[in-house]
Amino acid sequence: MVQKSNKKSNKKSNKKSNKKSKISYLKSFCRKNLSNKIKINMREMKKGNKKIKSQSQAIAISYSQIKKKYPKCLKSLKSKKTKKSKKSKKSKKSKKSKKSKK
Repeated sequence: MVQKSNKKSNKKSNKKSNKKSKISYLKSFCRKNLSNKIKINMREMKKGNKKIKSQSQAIAISYSQIKKKYPKCLKSLKSKKTKKSKKSKKSKKSKKSKKSKK
């Protein structure tokens, strides 16, 4: 009986490791494709492509091209959301209070 439970636990650990390896493969695959696409778009920009005007635009274009070609890369290429500053909330409140005072 002890041997059977060990086999089950080994199967579970194998499944977890397979998922991790697939995720890491997908991340590396997406990053490689993205870096290659950025290089291509930068070269086009330097050659004088009228559609691409700046480096940041070339990067944005390559992100959208990769997302369109490989939809599975959406999760691995998402940027982390930043927290909104508290100042913006305060400024909105102060504007409302000024209007009510008038």
